[in-house]
Amino acid sequence: MRQKPMFLIFMMLLLSIMPVVDAAPQPATTQQVYSGIINNFVPYVEYPFTVEQDGSTIILDLVPDSNNPGNLDPYLYLVDGNGNIIDENDDRARGDFSSYLEFPQAAAGNYTAIATRYGVADGASFGGYEMRIEVIPEQQIIPQFNVSPEAITATGFPALAPQPTAQWTVFAYYGGDNNLEPGLQFDFNEFEIGGGSNANVRVIMLLDRHPEYSDANGNWVGARVYEITADLSADETLVYPPTIDSQPLAELGTQDTGRGELLAQFLVWGIQHYPAEHYAVSIASHGAAWKGIVTDDTAVMQNPDLAYSIITVPQLTQAFQIATQAAGVERFDLLINDACSMSSIEYFTGVSPYFTYSLASPEIVVDPALDMAVLLRQMNAAGATLDVPTASSSLVDKYILQDMLLSGNPDTTYFTYAVSDLTQFDPVRQAVEEFAAIVNENPELYAQTIGAARTNTYTYTQFAGGSSLIDLGSFMRQVIINTQEGALIDAATAVLDALDSAIIYKNGGDSVRDRISYYSIYFPEVSARFQRQYLLDSPLSEWGRMLRNYYNIVTPQVWMGSELGVPFHPPVAPKVNITNVYPFDTASVTSPVTFSFEIVGHDIAFVEATYDQIQPDGSAIRLSSERVLVPGFDENGSPDRVNQWYDGVNVSEFFWDVALPVISDGTTAHNELLVINDDVAFLDGVYQEPGGSAWNDVSVVFSNALDAPDGVGRVLRVVNRSSGSDALAVVSIPEGSTFVAYRGIVTPDGRIVTEPGNSYIWSAEGLTYTFEPAPAGDYNIGLLASAYGGTTGYAAETVSVDNTGVNADLRANTYLFRGFTVTRPKNWTFLVPNDVLRAYQSVSLDGTANISVYLARAENLAENLENVVDWVFTSGAYPYFANVIWDRQYTSTTINGNPAIEFTFTYTLDGNTYDVQAAAMYNPTTKFGLIFTAQSINGQADIAPIYQQMIENLQLVDAAAFDETSVYTWHFSYYTGFGRAPFVEEVEYPIPANFEQSQEGIWTRYSPVDDLNTFVAMTTLPPGENTASQLASNYVVQYGAVGSDGYEVLGTRTYNGYHPWSAVIFNVTKGEQVYISRMYVTLMNGKAYVIWTQTPDSESAAETYKSLLEPMIDGFYIYPLE
Repeated sequence: MRQKPMFLIFMMLLLSIMPVVDAAPQPATTQQVYSGIINNFVPYVEYPFTVEQDGSTIILDLVPDSNNPGNLDPYLYLVDGNGNIIDENDDRARGDFSSYLEFPQAAAGNYTAIATRYGVADGASFGGYEMRIEVIPEQQIIPQFNVSPEAITATGFPALAPQPTAQWTVFAYYGGDNNLEPGLQFDFNEFEIGGGSNANVRVIMLLDRHPEYSDANGNWVGARVYEITADLSADETLVYPPTIDSQPLAELGTQDTGRGELLAQFLVWGIQHYPAEHYAVSIASHGAAWKGIVTDDTAVMQNPDLAYSIITVPQLTQAFQIATQAAGVERFDLLINDACSMSSIEYFTGVSPYFTYSLASPEIVVDPALDMAVLLRQMNAAGATLDVPTASSSLVDKYILQDMLLSGNPDTTYFTYAVSDLTQFDPVRQAVEEFAAIVNENPELYAQTIGAARTNTYTYTQFAGGSSLIDLGSFMRQVIINTQEGALIDAATAVLDALDSAIIYKNGGDSVRDRISYYSIYFPEVSARFQRQYLLDSPLSEWGRMLRNYYNIVTPQVWMGSELGVPFHPPVAPKVNITNVYPFDTASVTSPVTFSFEIVGHDIAFVEATYDQIQPDGSAIRLSSERVLVPGFDENGSPDRVNQWYDGVNVSEFFWDVALPVISDGTTAHNELLVINDDVAFLDGVYQEPGGSAWNDVSVVFSNALDAPDGVGRVLRVVNRSSGSDALAVVSIPEGSTFVAYRGIVTPDGRIVTEPGNSYIWSAEGLTYTFEPAPAGDYNIGLLASAYGGTTGYAAETVSVDNTGVNADLRANTYLFRGFTVTRPKNWTFLVPNDVLRAYQSVSLDGTANISVYLARAENLAENLENVVDWVFTSGAYPYFANVIWDRQYTSTTINGNPAIEFTFTYTLDGNTYDVQAAAMYNPTTKFGLIFTAQSINGQADIAPIYQQMIENLQLVDAAAFDETSVYTWHFSYYTGFGRAPFVEEVEYPIPANFEQSQEGIWTRYSPVDDLNTFVAMTTLPPGENTASQLASNYVVQYGAVGSDGYEVLGTRTYNGYHPWSAVIFNVTKGEQVYISRMYVTLMNGKAYVIWTQTPDSESAAETYKSLLEPMIDGFYIYPLE
């Protein structure tokens, strides 16, 4: 039987896969057009409408009516069925005052379009308008790629004779038209080192280059196509990038490699000319998870209207569909992602139908990345019988265990790679969408759980400023921890099970290896960073709707027109109050800052301490910030530092050592806004190569100077963020480049606006940083608290700093309510409580010496300091002192004007002998005896200078004075020593400081001293067989309306705080005064816990509820009774 020519077979396949527009009937678009007039009598008009189908796009278009002129400045609101504003628009574009908005992926339901003017009732413009409301049902938009022979030839792909069928063909699509140009030439050489193409394994590459970033290998520009040959130069260890010995098959000229059509053409052309039994596709460039992969800078430079160039997930899906059909296979064997952030749920959902296996990392990927030489050798050795998962796993291990961890760089503890079975990925997509669908059924019920889970979920590239890509498995485990809703727990468990089935092999650094699932998903930390394009490009439509619903709930605006009303527990900006700052005078590294604070609110995601230098013109520059974290546990139960903020009122304190990071290039040094994490630090800025014109946004990642023996933090790597696309890549900044650090200008609300700041010349070692005493001057020390949706509260106090003449090699720690400040060498650990030793301790880096502080509390300590020593050694509080040896020889002295005795002793612990110099003192303001010690283990350290500096700088703190001058606006019910006790023992709650407690029958009542008509009353009652909702309604009649001239129930609501509260909102009238009241009930411990609130109906009622009454309910916690 005569065979058809190969080219004819290909042409028949090609004709079968030419993309066409789906001719199936689509749901009809609806459009309504209205006109009217906006003026002072009619400041807004509401237009209700209905969306029939999930996934529809709503378009609102509001323009002034030229036939009814005026000066109308239109404004649009889109309101959901619950009355929440879910979108709005002022100006269509710069200079165009008409209003326009598109709302994609709208859920079916009722909506209202609001046609109004800027300022609504307070606005001044007027005039006629025309309003268009259009609802477009969801339609699948398929990218249209021309992969015809004519189009492929026109692009420049050469017409070659088809090669015999190989066992493997590897198609490498390497987009180096960006600052990865040198690195991708290095990767090209790996294929050559692996032997290049042969009859069994062929390697076909499209490589694109940039005009500026490398002049190696002939300094050619544009795209070329190669069949890669074996390495001849063998100079990969001598020059960077190494020599490319392969010769091009064709020069394509300037091409946009961020265009999916070019990828499709390359694959179709390659399959035509290099057929194989098995196919692998390797893609290398900048990666952006759900946004796509491969960026092209030249395309953006040549097209000012193009914000960025990247192959999106929809384009990738179409390209791979075309290519697999051209090859006559259901799936290609392997997808290699040599790019950052590509182990993404959205990305894999799009491409998984076209591949069996994939290699990818959810984290940044650094050179040498996956070693293609190793892969080619395995392909050549095994041929068509290659075990792809095993071969892929060996690449992962080489990258993680050899190339990364053996480097010793601290940031490698976060690096990852994994092998996925993409045939098992549709169950992952289905589980994620089902989880999101459950949340979308009742987003108000689940919003707090989602927010609490997101707060402590592992976030990828957080060590370099990342905040939008979270680990899906970590998030689902956090959800399980934070909810008791069975349906949500089951859905989250199903996601975890599906992830486990999809992953074949994984490896990562110590910080992440056993914590993460190795798959990212998009979930920005705050709503302001949510990109609407996600709703258009992501294949996870329910997840996208879930994110939007979540942000709309945790940061809603309620449409109220011009009516006065009192919202019910709306998301509010946290209220921050710095209650006191110590020291009362000038601060320094030996007299550090401690500030106490209150934060009032609910759904608080995180809090940052901020340190801002006040400039001569009164403005402020942020020089440092850090998250306020507390010891806790991650979702796997492992110790971690976590965000933990309670609903209601939080009271705590924070510490600043009065040192700031200083960046240096060896010649120039400045204080800069360096963000410090546990293991690493990062600095944001831009760089320009010598002789170049392009500026690139980067985060420079440093080792943590505090962990270095010499106290110097050094550059570990540089993470590039592509403009517009946010695609990530690790790059190298050439010596002599100009680096400009971003400066943070502080706004009145505590946020920062960045602008270019100080310039540095990049040296061979890059930049370094050290912590140095803060320059003299005034600083605003503040707290910036962020709620789940991103609304913030801020407060700051001014502190004077003067480190003149202070020993720059010292740092100190203050414990106000223990009554002391102790100095230590700056490269020792912080002085913190050691729970095992029951002492405060700071340890040298080599572990041979420490400073320890021991506390004593007994009746007779003030009479004789020797009693302090006796109590510490003999009371049993410190059991390891049972073998202490001391001669009871004391030297009386004074330290900083306070009586003290000095002595020495030794003791044995865990087989080590400790030699100790000590001083005992007594602080009458705290009533604590204190022993301050410098200790050496087995005589390995000279502790005399350590002890001497400690004694010279030691301070006793007047804790009573600090407490007396602190200005607290809230107290707590459990402070029984201050005359406050909860109405029942098993509860606790915050109380405004100006509220007084009284007892009225069964009710414990709290009211402002100057307004007895505003109150919160609490009691417990037997619930009987009633629900909480029924009881709340009954109690309105039995208690709330008693003694009134009438009452009106306005509605019922549910509030999910620490406990699920059923609430009835009602007004009562007494004489001429109307009171806004609520009756809350929750059931627990066999009781009905009841809270009754009331305040006069006035302009201040909403503020009274928001600032005083609701925080008491937010913070109301009931302990379960056994």
